[in-house]
Amino acid sequence: MGSTILNDIVRDYESISVTWFSALFPIAQAVFWTLVLIELVWSAIWWVVDREDGLGVVTALVRKVLSIGFFYALLINNNWIRAVIHGFSLAGSTAAGLADLSPSGVFDQGLALATKVITAPNELGLLDKIFPSIVAAFCAVIVIVAYAIIAAQLLVALVESYIVIGGGILLLGFSGSRWTKFFSERYLSYVASVGVKLFVLYLIMGVGMSIAARWVPLLSEGGFSPTPLLYVTGGSLVFLFLTWHIPSVA
Repeated sequence: MGSTILNDIVRDYESISVTWFSALFPIAQAVFWTLVLIELVWSAIWWVVDREDGLGVVTALVRKVLSIGFFYALLINNNWIRAVIHGFSLAGSTAAGLADLSPSGVFDQGLALATKVITAPNELGLLDKIFPSIVAAFCAVIVIVAYAIIAAQLLVALVESYIVIGGGILLLGFSGSRWTKFFSERYLSYVASVGVKLFVLYLIMGVGMSIAARWVPLLSEGGFSPTPLLYVTGGSLVFLFLTWHIPSVA
């Protein structure tokens, strides 16, 4: 029976992200319009000092209004940020062919493999299986740890996405001024990076889960041989390395 503990953690963060957004949105709005006011007053002072002609003032004002309007639209339409991250996740899961991939599902596969590994020496006699049982237990622990870290990678990426969606709204409030707009620009870059990380994770895990499913028949063959155990253990560590290294590079 699979456990949903890891999935429950993800769902809790997904639910609390809505509360974060509700609490931070008024603050972000206040910061945004305060910075817009400062920006417009500062610009008006320099228009007067530089004695800008009417056309120059209107052109500069239109540019500012368009910029302010774009970032304010991002601020009030939080679904746009959610859609970017969800779009990357959906693309990755669709390409991988695993629409229901979840942290608990990944860990459950690791437990299933570890169970097969640790029960491999059961057909041997009592005295004959002492050393094989030690080897099998050692390999099973490595498999469980590897899949726990792999599941944690997916869990962290999903939780990170909900933090970006719910808590990151505050950073969009800094887009009201040219002096603080870089905070918002870096936030938008971070949104894209989280989406890409999820996209790559789904691609890697989709292939890895399919490969791991082919390991079970190797462990179910009659007789005991350490080769399949070491094969599965090494494969789990390689799978772990791929999910650890490639998303961070991407």
